[in-house]
Amino acid sequence: MCLIAALFLQNSAVTLADADEYLLKYLKMVREYKPQPSPREEMYTKNDLVYCTGNAEIAKLNNSAADMIAFGEHEAAGILLDKGLKRAPIFFPFLYNKGVCCLFLRDFSRALIYLNKAKHILPEYSRTYLQIGFTYQMMAKEEQAIAHFREALKANLYEIESLILIGDIYFYRNQISQAEKYYRTTLEMDQSFANGIIGIAKIQFYRKEYASTIITLKGVDTSGEYDKALHYYYAESAYKLADYKTAYDQYKKLLSFKNDKFFITHARSLIQHKLNLTEKFIAE
Repeated sequence: MCLIAALFLQNSAVTLADADEYLLKYLKMVREYKPQPSPREEMYTKNDLVYCTGNAEIAKLNNSAADMIAFGEHEAAGILLDKGLKRAPIFFPFLYNKGVCCLFLRDFSRALIYLNKAKHILPEYSRTYLQIGFTYQMMAKEEQAIAHFREALKANLYEIESLILIGDIYFYRNQISQAEKYYRTTLEMDQSFANGIIGIAKIQFYRKEYASTIITLKGVDTSGEYDKALHYYYAESAYKLADYKTAYDQYKKLLSFKNDKFFITHARSLIQHKLNLTEKFIAE
């Protein structure tokens, strides 16, 4: 990381009041920053989980547990990760994935224990800070959440998902103009960034621009990773426009991601109710 970026991120006490200045300085730092090759090429991230390459037993055990989390088998994954941690108590993937597993189980205090251990072992891995921040957000500790999202940028200036997560906090506070600035900042860096586009669609939905919301969401590339809230806002917008068939299709698509992080914050029963309601309207 360049010296200017490091000094700014370490020494600035950035508050919610000066978010605009923070974004301007952040963009300036990014233009100066020359990323270094990843020091951990034997690891990779998929759907917020850490996987290992290679055929070592420790890697196989970790990957099996990660797959279990992805399939929603959280308790079984936790047991398997505990088994792995007895063998290798400071193995980063075990600690990280155990923290994510606890997050899905809504055991936030234990999630923080494992994620903080993972952070100390590999402080340069930016996504650990995102998970810690999200955990604090679920605990309604928004200032601590924002601080950790910014720590993710300290570890990796290109971890632009952190800007989305900060923007989301503003969005849920109804501080829409601030949220929009964070979403648009990600698109200045990558105009096709899926979650940045979804963020703009959320702003349009808030402003009751339902047709525009749908048009924006249609422009999202869903072939890679993206926030599954896309289908929620697509469905809700279609419902507002009385396009019940599209709303039904999007609610159904959302429910197909039954183990997604979306359902940590949204009740499946409510989405199922909306699916059933749109089905009735279609039949009428």
